[in-house]
Amino acid sequence: MDEDAKAAYVTTEEYDAAHAAELGPMPGLIVLCGPGDVVGAVLTIPDHGLELGRGASWALHADAWLSRRHARVCNGPRAGSGRVVFDLDSRNGTYVDGERVHGVLHAASPRILRVGQTVLAFCDDVRRLDTPVGRCGDQVVGPALDRARRAIEAAALAGDHVLVSGEGGTGKELAARLFHQAGPRRQAPFVAVTSAAATGGHLPAPDGGTLFVDEIADLPLAAQATLLRVLDRGVDVVLCAATRKDLAREVAAGRFRDDLYRRIARPEIRLPPLRERLEEIPHHVEAELGRPGVRVKPHPSLLEAIALRPWPGNVRELRHELRRLAGVTVAADRNEATVADLAADAGQPLAPRAAGRRAHIRRIFM
Repeated sequence: MDEDAKAAYVTTEEYDAAHAAELGPMPGLIVLCGPGDVVGAVLTIPDHGLELGRGASWALHADAWLSRRHARVCNGPRAGSGRVVFDLDSRNGTYVDGERVHGVLHAASPRILRVGQTVLAFCDDVRRLDTPVGRCGDQVVGPALDRARRAIEAAALAGDHVLVSGEGGTGKELAARLFHQAGPRRQAPFVAVTSAAATGGHLPAPDGGTLFVDEIADLPLAAQATLLRVLDRGVDVVLCAATRKDLAREVAAGRFRDDLYRRIARPEIRLPPLRERLEEIPHHVEAELGRPGVRVKPHPSLLEAIALRPWPGNVRELRHELRRLAGVTVAADRNEATVADLAADAGQPLAPRAAGRRAHIRRIFM
């Protein structure tokens, strides 16, 4: 293995040393799609840069679309100044966020790099990838969700109320059920209510159990007062509240009670959106396209397009689209899904530019 390749792969000892020394961010790349068993591999970007190609990194040599010396990735000249990507006169091109690199590109906040048929995600600090992505039944659990899981379990064991925040589709109700199962109340009732259902100030209070209030920011003020009385009067109940809104901002706007906020907002556990958990994407794709009776192979173009889209509905939206896409591919008697199979508006904000974006991505691969 050459010196660049040796410097590129992170060992457990290097992770531990980085944490122990409290180093700054460790920029790198995560392999989302590639030859052999390289998906999930973490590459650091050394000070002298990282060269990619069949002759530069042992893990990527099986990608026949790679040139021997394909591309070089360097950190910007100052901390936080982005990444510099050089195309080394490659045969099939180097692409950053879907755009071909001609010579050199300095990108302030790049997301996705494609070299040959290998797709990689830029990561500002690979030290956050402290646990591998795994599966718990049908659920994909990456490092970010694993940290949230540990925080939820700690709050449950301490008997604390907990606030779970995150965008729609990030798994807030699953977090609430984990909170219930992880604590001493697991044998008691778990009651879930939505803010829309809590009209007229009525809220159930499961004696000895867990009350999950979804989208608590939208709870009517009368119901907020009822909930505060339940908590203040010592009813034997623990609360797990969820919100996609900034509750402190709702308090400042007079839409949420300050006293209730102070009772429930510590600890607050944030579930990050999918766009901050790109390392999970190959596993969600495999979970849906690799199901028995489906067995559809994803083309690199599909992985790149998925990673580039923002997915406002997060994991829920992605998995729904993958199920649809798998059905279409199987019905067409094909065993490979490409970017052309992805719906134009899937993973996009509700804006008219979605169709143009899809056409642009398709041109790159055709």
